[in-house]
Amino acid sequence: MNESPPPSRHRLWATLSLIAAVLWIIFSAILPTPITTLMGLPFACVALAAGWFSRRRSVYHGDHLSARRAAWGLGLTCAGCLWQVIYLSILGGVGLSLLISSVGILLKSVQGTPTP
Repeated sequence: MNESPPPSRHRLWATLSLIAAVLWIIFSAILPTPITTLMGLPFACVALAAGWFSRRRSVYHGDHLSARRAAWGLGLTCAGCLWQVIYLSILGGVGLSLLISSVGILLKSVQGTPTP
């Protein structure tokens, strides 16, 4: 029978990376409010640091299960960060267009030009 290799101490860090990445995804993608995003940032930092450390060490020591968990943790963390960039860019664009439109309406009302 094929025996699995004994769990290494890096498997703990890989699992921690994966759990922190899932928490970051929950805080950033499912609940995208500024407060939950700020609450999720420490989880993102932990997931990136632990995932990078564990992935590097697991590949070096040949523990493929840890390396795979760490890679998933890193991937999910990067996906959450990418989602935040996209979401905040869209939100910023909507806010900027609202501001420009409001300034235009205010300028027309000050000049006495009727708004349609």
